[in-house]
Amino acid sequence: MSSKMRDLIERHQADKEKPVVKLNKDRDLVPYAEAAGVSVRDLGQVQLLEGERQPGETVRAVLACNDFLRMGPSRSIGALARRYKDQIDAEGDSGAALASPSRVYYWSSKFNWVERAESYDAKHDVTKTEEALSALSTGLALPFKRVIQLKALADRLEREIFVEDNLWLEDVKQIGAGRSAEKVYLKRFNTNLVEQYRGVLDDLARETGGRIAKIEQETKNANAIMFVVRRDDGSEDTEQTIVDV
Repeated sequence: MSSKMRDLIERHQADKEKPVVKLNKDRDLVPYAEAAGVSVRDLGQVQLLEGERQPGETVRAVLACNDFLRMGPSRSIGALARRYKDQIDAEGDSGAALASPSRVYYWSSKFNWVERAESYDAKHDVTKTEEALSALSTGLALPFKRVIQLKALADRLEREIFVEDNLWLEDVKQIGAGRSAEKVYLKRFNTNLVEQYRGVLDDLARETGGRIAKIEQETKNANAIMFVVRRDDGSEDTEQTIVDV
């Protein structure tokens, strides 16, 4: 027997051994669906955000569990119960909320909401860590990528200043008023363009370690001198030198 056929038989046998899940019908979903502005059919397609649906776990129970999971790490069963109670009080209709407070406590215990939440949070933490590592190790998070972009921007500004001849801009002023008014044509120094260019050069210097704010000398005692290098980005290096006296 081939390994492929053996795998198929094993999977079939495993499927036969899975418990049959009998799901309750949610005939009471109509008031909630109307209040939420969705169809009962759409609600019936909702899947659990974490875990597998259990026997007797209704659509309302699934939706309530999902609400609990979405509350984040600071979630609590009591907070969700209070939210539903507030909905019932505001609408004056118990059907407009997913569940009564007592039902929330019952479902949370019966269907292990706390365990589901722990697994849900753990998976989200892994995802967030992977996204953070990717963000910090790609694109402009890498120093050499920033340098490439800054150099391209510096080249563009250089062309504007030296090739496109935008260092001096034509301008017109009006002197006087009425019929005696005169137009005076002049050239205005493009201060903004030059400042932008100098700013890019400064950023390039910072990225390549060419901007050290100052070096301070601190005497700690009679025969020790501490040199502190403070950079513009707030980082510091210190070095202590022992002086023979």
